[in-house]
Amino acid sequence: MRLKSRALKTRENDEKVKQDTSSLEADSLDKTKRLKKRIIIEESSSEESDDSNDEDDVPLFQRKAVQNTLVKKGAPFKKIKISAEEQAVDKPKTVSTEKSFSKNSKTVSVEFKAPSNEFKVSSNNFKAPTNEFKAPTNEFKAPTNEFKAPTNEFKAPSNKFKALSSGFKVPSNDFKTPSNDFKVPMIAHVENSQNNLISSRLSHYMTMICEDLDRYDRDKIKQVDSLLTFRDQDDIPTLDITVMRKFTSLTTDTNRLLKSLDTVDMVKFGKIIKLMENTIIVSTDIDIIDYFVKDNEKNKECTLRLLNNIGDALDTCSMIFELLTTCKLDKKFLSRNLITNCLHFIKNQLDYTIYPLIDLNNLEDEAISLSSDARVFLRFISSLPKERKLISTFIPHIIRFFRRAFTLILSEDLDDDVLVIVAYISMAPFFHEYSEQHKSILISDQENDNAFNPYEQLKFCALDILKHIFSKYPKHRRWIFEEILTSLGTLTTMDEKRKFRLRNNQSISVISALFMQLVQCSASLSDLSSHKNWFRKWNIRFQKVSKSKDPDQMKLLDDKLVRRAATAWRLGAEAAANCASFFLEFLMSKCKSRKSDSYSLQEYRQILQYTLEDIMTVFNDPEWPVAELIMRVFSRILVSLLEGDHSDQYLKTLAIKWLGIITCKIKTGYNKLAGETKSYTPEWVSELNETLPVKVNMETPAASIALLDQCRKKMLDYALEERASTNVLQFYLCNWGFIESVLWKKANKGWEIEEKKSKSKKALVIPTTTTTEEDGKKTEEDEDLDGDSSMVEIVTAKTDIMEEDEVKWPKETALLLGETCKYYWMSCLGLEHNFPKLDRHYEFPEMSRSDYLLLAELLASRQTLYTSFNFLLSEILTCIEKDGVIYRTNALRAIGKISSEVPEIMDEARICSAVVQRVHDASPTVRDAAVEVVAKYLGRLSTVPIKLYEIVSGRIMDTSYIVRKRLVKLLRDLYFKFFDPEIKIDIASKLILRIGDNEIVISQLALKITQEILFQPFEDIEKEGNDYFGYSYANSPKERKRKINELTKVITGAVSKLDPSITAQNAALSQIIQKTINTVDEKSKNWYEKIFQWIVDSLFDRMISLDEEEKSEEFIHCLATVYSFTKSCPNLLRETQISMLQPYLCISSDEDWTKARYVLTIYRDVLPKMKYHDPAFTQSVERVLMQLLSKCPLDTISKGVSCLCVIIDRISYRYNILIKMLGSCINKLRQVRELISHGGDLVNGSFAGVLKMLMICGLLCQHFEFDKKREQEPEAMQALNLVYKGEINTLVFDLLQFFTGDIMDELKEEGITMRMTALQGLGYFFASYPTFMISKTSLALMDKIFKEGTNELQTQLMCVFQEFLAAEEKRIDRREELSGGSVDFKDIDVDILLGNTEECAELGVNGSLMQRYLRRILKCALSKSDELRYAAFEVVSAIIHQGLAHPVLCMPVIVAAETSPDIILRTKAYYLHKYTHDKYGAVLYSRMSEYLSTSYDYQKLLFDDGHVQGYGKRGGDSKVDPVLGLTFSVLKDKKRPRFDFFSALIKPFALDLKSSSSDDIDINYLKYLAENTITLDLCTTEEVLYIVYYMDRTLMTVGADLLSYVSYLKKQGILKPVTDDETVDDQDELDHDFIVASKMSVALCILMYVKNLLVELYDIPDDEIREFNPNIKKKARDVTKDSEMDGLIDWHQLLYFKQGKLNRTTASDACFKFEYLIMSDTTAVIAEDTH
Repeated sequence: MRLKSRALKTRENDEKVKQDTSSLEADSLDKTKRLKKRIIIEESSSEESDDSNDEDDVPLFQRKAVQNTLVKKGAPFKKIKISAEEQAVDKPKTVSTEKSFSKNSKTVSVEFKAPSNEFKVSSNNFKAPTNEFKAPTNEFKAPTNEFKAPTNEFKAPSNKFKALSSGFKVPSNDFKTPSNDFKVPMIAHVENSQNNLISSRLSHYMTMICEDLDRYDRDKIKQVDSLLTFRDQDDIPTLDITVMRKFTSLTTDTNRLLKSLDTVDMVKFGKIIKLMENTIIVSTDIDIIDYFVKDNEKNKECTLRLLNNIGDALDTCSMIFELLTTCKLDKKFLSRNLITNCLHFIKNQLDYTIYPLIDLNNLEDEAISLSSDARVFLRFISSLPKERKLISTFIPHIIRFFRRAFTLILSEDLDDDVLVIVAYISMAPFFHEYSEQHKSILISDQENDNAFNPYEQLKFCALDILKHIFSKYPKHRRWIFEEILTSLGTLTTMDEKRKFRLRNNQSISVISALFMQLVQCSASLSDLSSHKNWFRKWNIRFQKVSKSKDPDQMKLLDDKLVRRAATAWRLGAEAAANCASFFLEFLMSKCKSRKSDSYSLQEYRQILQYTLEDIMTVFNDPEWPVAELIMRVFSRILVSLLEGDHSDQYLKTLAIKWLGIITCKIKTGYNKLAGETKSYTPEWVSELNETLPVKVNMETPAASIALLDQCRKKMLDYALEERASTNVLQFYLCNWGFIESVLWKKANKGWEIEEKKSKSKKALVIPTTTTTEEDGKKTEEDEDLDGDSSMVEIVTAKTDIMEEDEVKWPKETALLLGETCKYYWMSCLGLEHNFPKLDRHYEFPEMSRSDYLLLAELLASRQTLYTSFNFLLSEILTCIEKDGVIYRTNALRAIGKISSEVPEIMDEARICSAVVQRVHDASPTVRDAAVEVVAKYLGRLSTVPIKLYEIVSGRIMDTSYIVRKRLVKLLRDLYFKFFDPEIKIDIASKLILRIGDNEIVISQLALKITQEILFQPFEDIEKEGNDYFGYSYANSPKERKRKINELTKVITGAVSKLDPSITAQNAALSQIIQKTINTVDEKSKNWYEKIFQWIVDSLFDRMISLDEEEKSEEFIHCLATVYSFTKSCPNLLRETQISMLQPYLCISSDEDWTKARYVLTIYRDVLPKMKYHDPAFTQSVERVLMQLLSKCPLDTISKGVSCLCVIIDRISYRYNILIKMLGSCINKLRQVRELISHGGDLVNGSFAGVLKMLMICGLLCQHFEFDKKREQEPEAMQALNLVYKGEINTLVFDLLQFFTGDIMDELKEEGITMRMTALQGLGYFFASYPTFMISKTSLALMDKIFKEGTNELQTQLMCVFQEFLAAEEKRIDRREELSGGSVDFKDIDVDILLGNTEECAELGVNGSLMQRYLRRILKCALSKSDELRYAAFEVVSAIIHQGLAHPVLCMPVIVAAETSPDIILRTKAYYLHKYTHDKYGAVLYSRMSEYLSTSYDYQKLLFDDGHVQGYGKRGGDSKVDPVLGLTFSVLKDKKRPRFDFFSALIKPFALDLKSSSSDDIDINYLKYLAENTITLDLCTTEEVLYIVYYMDRTLMTVGADLLSYVSYLKKQGILKPVTDDETVDDQDELDHDFIVASKMSVALCILMYVKNLLVELYDIPDDEIREFNPNIKKKARDVTKDSEMDGLIDWHQLLYFKQGKLNRTTASDACFKFEYLIMSDTTAVIAEDTH
């Protein structure tokens, strides 16, 4: 069911207004009671226009309403003063006819037809488009009083809607006004009788009114019974509203029946119109809200009268314009300012009354509301039902007026002054939003909730007016656009609530619709009448030539016609493109990053964003062809931004983003047309897409071009059927006509007919009124747009006309293009012309709206935007290679958007390679974006390319947290896409490693995903239910075993790819299994244990076969996997499996040692937890272990001894084995000690045995407590007395202590090795006997090692500390488990640890020991030796995690390590800092200055040349990062630490001229701090201002003193100007004070350079700097660095840095530079008396 036409809606609305107003007539106040006189000094519209020029740059909402009065005094009225000329309306000859509201003072000619005839597209299939503001034809037959039929002057002849039968005929009589014969058939005498009656009634009524007026003019007496009304304030006669309505009704009836007002006395008629105009004049300047608010108690009654006056005046305006538009009036009888006065009144009431009430929001706080006056008025009116009903008719009255005004401007050429007012009135409604959530008093309560909002209806009426002005008056386009853009800042809302509904029920913003409609109108023919006149003359000449049958002359005339059309189309295309470009460039200029504007930057960006989104919403909609043009213009602007050198960073980012969106839209469109998408595409569309030419050239068949024209005509027919607006049709014709005309010019070359220079030529020349034809001729002929000349402005001006164009195009093609151009041109002029005859007509199927959408996209795909796809894509790919990180990132995201919609685009080699290269980018942000693109691409593929997988998966160890996290998720998705076991194994191994990630989020995510890929697949096996022979692995069917083995191989393979060291291989998988068991409920735990049992059984089954096949490497991997499972779940290991492992303790080759280590660890962890043990098996294991220890290498001893001790201590209790082993080692070591003490040398071959015994002694004491066991079981330990009756631990300690003494140095290399091994043995010993570690001998030993020991010894000592602290941590945890609570000294108060040695003794050995050696450990952590540095930092990390020292004491080392060039150490320091920061907070940063100075000392240590820089490419990005950037990234989230950091950067510059010495001023350190400061990434103005604030404080104190001293030095002649090339004797000694002053000058110059650069980088105004106070809270705004600026300082500006030394030249230069800089500073104001 079709919607109602606009004309029908108009009539219904008018009827409703009539009903509302008529119901109010009875309630209106006595019109004879009027206000006092007021004076109105009337001015011409031109003068008002001149005055308004001052407000051109002021937004609409800030402008005052139009006023024609003097300054108000008291009441809002002024005495009206009417000129004698205007009073003498009974003398029409005195009225000037030279200046009227119409440019043409003549009576309206027949050229002013109804809008439906302004535009025609004619063919046998075409229907003439009807104007959307006119009712259907039958509506004009019997119009009501509310909606009057237009006169025959405006009435479209019915024969216009018929298509011409054949050929093209000259439109002759078609242009004539239809005669009065076309009347409704009536009986003659009835018709005459009715006409006479109506005419006589009107004449009688006019006579009565004029008699009353004459009587008043003569007597100046106000008669009570007169039809005139008067106000108390003035003597201006007016008419009552009922009289005006009656008069209007009679006039329109007369005009409707008689078709003219020839029988009416126009003199009287003019007088009455003047009386109606008076009603408007006296109400023009009423500001009812302002008047009421001044004194609302006294003015209530008067306010109600004023409200009625406004209502009457609104109705009067509508009636006047109804008469102007429906009746043919002689303008000389009307006031010259009639229209202007009506428009002024409407504009003022909109500004004074309508908009303030519309803008009210019920949720506004009255105290801060800008509309508080309107709210007071609203409360008053809301309490009065009658007035409430009256004010609700205001908007419908204005809508009615807008419609009449639209009809008027359609038929009249108005003055510029009038057009300006109309345009202003039409623009304003768009910048005031009506909230539907809160009902306005302006909207009637009786309005249906589902009805169209009247205020929105008002916008649509205003839009129609603006569209017509844009179409018909090109010279007004620019300023209208400027006003609209200037007023964008007044938008109350432009959010996601779109209110302009489209045909498909989608909605867009009204502002977006306004913009697109106006651009669309710009392409219309503005001088239509001129073109029609030219065509009439052309047609006459053409008919004459046709009779003479001269083909050359006919061809010549045809060419002239097409050339004229081409020029008009080109101008229209340029106009539309320029309007679109102007609008977009204005908005984008407001969105620049550093643009300061009264309107919020973010809101301008939001407007641009929503506008572009709305354009994309209607992209390729048949009713919005302009969207393709705007996107074409926009893409051109974006490309120019990217190619420019000085574009704004935000705009470049926007350009990349939207180029991605546009190219994505184009590519999806191509795929849709080709039927390559999931959505259904009709077969005929795909066929047309293959057939239609993409590029038209001389080789293109004429049939293909004709088919393209048929598609365009089909779209044009659809637009006509859907009653699309005239502007839509004109835009289509302009666009397609321009394309065809450019092609025609190229095709017509060689077929032109040259005009003969004769009289006949002169006769054939047709005069033209267009002066732009020749201007644009050369440009048109030189353009080649590759088959698509849609918009000249949009495409680069490449002149590609090929030289081979000398070869003629086929004549058939040239003729076809020419005929098509003629058809388009005739359609533009509204004339009928046959569509070019075709050999074959394409039969379109029955089409729905979706089919027409596809057809629109098909036609768009042959235009410039679509054909520029490769060019736009190449621009994006170019940005991937740019230096700026943000550009590369956004370019990758743009590619990602395209690939997400069109995955196959990544199949192109150039795109895929460009993205893959960025996976290895220096910037983590770019790497993340590249991985995201690849991840989305791979996620859509069924099979993943191996090479691409290898490249992406290699980033799993990336230093960036976001990259690792994204890779973890990607690998999970890829795991189930691959079927290759090797790739599955590789993915599993990479995910297992992420369990140990420093980021908890990644670690937890990796755990979850690993469980999913390794264990969840077993669910499918379990669901099979093949349990006939039992549920165990051994009883499973072969198929089940096969599946279990396949899944187990993945786990084993993953373990094989881990770190080959036993500890590393076991740790990751063991953590997964342990966390899996610990974090699930009982039911899930039982399920996991069952699955784990399957895995272990499968592993042993496989190990047997691998051993038989002698595949040792795979066997070891299986063994490592078994250990990982059995460590967390010892009960998984069966007795038979334990026995099966024993033979692998027998060593026959080097590979067997690795197997033995795994077996030892399994036995050590599993055997003690078993309930039953076979004594024979246990004894055999003990024998094997004894044999193993006798010949094992040193790296296996720890595992062998620990396993043996555990078996004996907890299973066999055969203590004599350990006693015998200990005694043997002790006796041997005693002998060696005696030998060394007496200066003897070791016997050959005994050196290795000594090392082994040193380690065994320490390990036996660590894993078995001999003395304690002897006390508990003296009988079992009797043999120990034979070894030593005293304390064994003391004996062993003394022995190990000896071998760590200085005496070992005499043995050279062997002695050093024994010393290192003995120290390692002491470490094992200390793990069980911590008190020995704080003995005097131990402390002396450690003191000596710290003081004199080599790096190797210190490194070994750090390892001892590390193992000791780890053992203490385990011991404390074990005690917690046994006691069920926490140990007292587990929770440590950091405040106690700061120097309180008395309480430190209670903290345990580890605490007291670390307190003693903390500073020495910290020093080792900053050593040059990598091994020592790593080992010491591990100790520092343990100290922090165990809380053994105050974190503040460790922070200098942590901060220094964060500046290390070693990425591994730097990362460890970062995570340790983050842990400490999260745990202790702001207390860490009490010694910030010490942290910074330590980092500087560390940097000097690393760089021997002393060349320390405060910045570098350290963070992984290509941009320069501060050395302290990692530290700042941790603490910047908290305000106090962040500002403490800033203060610490500036504080060292606060030097004292009197007390500072030369050595106190370290220039390089200050430069180091300065370079860190300028390279920090500051985010808010508060941060920048805080730094600058403390810089200014330093300059105002230290700088003032120094400036005074520099002035003193100048007066004394000590300080003299120098030049760069001046040579100074370096031996010239400088005075100490001069040296201090010069160094301070250098320091403060550094400070001022930094300050100036910061202010410039972040664009901070001086006023903002001066007003800043850190103690006053003020909302900060976000800032970013200017990426176009060089953010570094050239220190060679100072001669001190250039020459690298301080002498008289460099010192003097520094002082003069300081003086210049401090005097040039505008924010750090020093005292005036400094000189």
